Amino acid sequence: MLRKIGSFVGMLLLVALPAAAQKVGVVMSGGGAKGLYHIGVLEALEENGVPIDYVAGTSMGSIIAAMYAAGYSPAEMRAIVDSGVVKEWVSGRIDPNKYMAYYRQVGSNPAFLSLRIDVESPSGKRLRVPRNLISSTQIDMALTELFAPATAAADGDFDRLMVPFLCVASDLNHRGPVVMREGDLSEAVRSSMSIPLVFKPMVKDSMLLYDGGIYDNFPWKPLDADFRPDLIVGSICTEGNTPPSEDSNIMDQAFMLAMHDTDYTLPEERSVTIRRAVGVNMLDFDQA
Repeated sequence: MLRKIGSFVGMLLLVALPAAAQKVGVVMSGGGAKGLYHIGVLEALEENGVPIDYVAGTSMGSIIAAMYAAGYSPAEMRAIVDSGVVKEWVSGRIDPNKYMAYYRQVGSNPAFLSLRIDVESPSGKRLRVPRNLISSTQIDMALTELFAPATAAADGDFDRLMVPFLCVASDLNHRGPVVMREGDLSEAVRSSMSIPLVFKPMVKDSMLLYDGGIYDNFPWKPLDADFRPDLIVGSICTEGNTPPSEDSNIMDQAFMLAMHDTDYTLPEERSVTIRRAVGVNMLDFDQA
């Protein structure tokens, strides 16, 4: 099905963009594991000879966009996903073979939720509830390993990546979206994907940064304003502004309850929308 979509898009763009100087920007929505759909969209565009000059994304869309901007091909992204490491990134468990040397060895704990007793509290023993559901240590290290070479090569300027890139995070202190265009690429991506209650937020200057989907789950407007592409290709992996239901798991509920309505409508005269509401849960990387 995706190849048929790709063929259609390729023919459409080849007709619409006869001049070699035309620029194409691709914007990718958030959606957790659903966002792995964007890899197939990038693959279809490349197979049909469609140039990709700029990329932007939110949350999982920011990870895929950043990987493409850093020089990872769709085939390499697919291999990373197929290896199962993405599931490990969001598991909260530190890989003992790669990262545990940086931390003191602790016993394996299979529990979903851990509580601690603070025995040094001046008012006596207190129950300490965790601040987030999933430890961010594993994904912090994985993203650093993934993006450190690109950050160094671009000297922190996202315009100097192999493909210019931006992503969006949400500043809860100032109640608004933040467009990330420079700095550490792994920190920008982690800020964009920090689902409230699920992951620890990023702190930068006076900002408390959470998932960009809270204010803008489909950042085509920042891409359009900053890069001015001749044509925008939008890849959307969710149904859109849908409220949680009684069947939604806790991760999906946290994400959907935090989100404001997002504008998914691209300018008709210079855009192509590729959309599929992928039927998996936010962290269901086995199925995606």
